Amino acid sequence: MKILDRGIMTDNTTIQIEDWSNDYLFMPEGHIIGAYPKSKQTIAGSFKPKLNETYRFEFDFISYEEAKEAFLNLQNGNAELIDYKEHYRGKKEFLVCL
Repeated sequence: MKILDRGIMTDNTTIQIEDWSNDYLFMPEGHIIGAYPKSKQTIAGSFKPKLNETYRFEFDFISYEEAKEAFLNLQNGNAELIDYKEHYRGKKEFLVCL
């Protein structure tokens, strides 16, 4: 995995555009945003988001261009992670933590 862009949202959430295409040849180049916000809720169980703890959320876009547009909107405060919920790759029950 290669990190193409790193940024910080206005709420201090770290975000990055990731390229997994060298590890997984079926994946498009640079189409994933990894985000590390503090969870707004606790989900019971091991390895699940806990209130105020940083947790990784992964958003899968069609292309690098689409990911870059979302990245810039997040970084500039024009969007929030929840605005991209349709691109979230994890368990939908975790979306309450954003």
